[in-house]
Amino acid sequence: MFDAQSHITLPNNWLEIVNTKLAEDFCLSENKTLIAHHLLNHINILGKNSVGNPLLLTLILKAVFPKVGYSFLPEFYNEIPKDILEDGLKSEVKNITNWYEYTKKLYSLFLEFLAYAKLREKYNFDISFSEFIRTDGSPDLKMSKDGKDIFIEVKFKESRDEFKSRLIDYLQGASYLEENSFLKGKLFNIDLLITVRDGDRKYIFSELDKFLESKKELFQGKYINISQNRVLENILYFRFEKDLFSNSVALVLIYKNGIYSNRLLA
Repeated sequence: MFDAQSHITLPNNWLEIVNTKLAEDFCLSENKTLIAHHLLNHINILGKNSVGNPLLLTLILKAVFPKVGYSFLPEFYNEIPKDILEDGLKSEVKNITNWYEYTKKLYSLFLEFLAYAKLREKYNFDISFSEFIRTDGSPDLKMSKDGKDIFIEVKFKESRDEFKSRLIDYLQGASYLEENSFLKGKLFNIDLLITVRDGDRKYIFSELDKFLESKKELFQGKYINISQNRVLENILYFRFEKDLFSNSVALVLIYKNGIYSNRLLA
């Protein structure tokens, strides 16, 4: 399921606003500014599809609606050496122009950043980053402790549940665009009709685009079916809870009769 309950709609010139704001003083730390400018490059490449990426969407909302108070990245990113951030962003995601491939690779890259932060925390910061040139076949991180080099490779393999969360992200992001206002205030079911293989993903996202173009609340495709869930009429409030590094999405429902439920979306 996904919800499009946001009352916020991006103005038609949102991309122009984002570029203008990020060219000014955006009140971010040095490291977060570095990340933001790399992300801005892909916001321009991906255009309206960039709202389907949660991190890009957060940056867009922060730029367009500065008074709302959207936060951008946890504070531990300020403690990561600039070389790690810049090297990863330049070498891992710079030339990717496909939304899905970019989103998957960006997620994997930020797991590397998280791995660095967690290792530093585990060893009470008695471990340091060693500069090196990232090449094909090189490790993701090179660190040193007590004079010894430690090579770290971070592997991420997308599960079926994680792929489903991509579909939710894509459509929830799309609901911020005025052209998709038909989504707002509604709860939808997304049913995968196949066992997803690598080659199927582009066709699934193509069908998501066809659903958005149709502006209808029911879509039946070869790979997915989408339908409005009328249970919303009996719900007082609902929200999605998703951890950035979790493969699951929880839907929290509070019904008008006071019943509370928390469902794990498969």
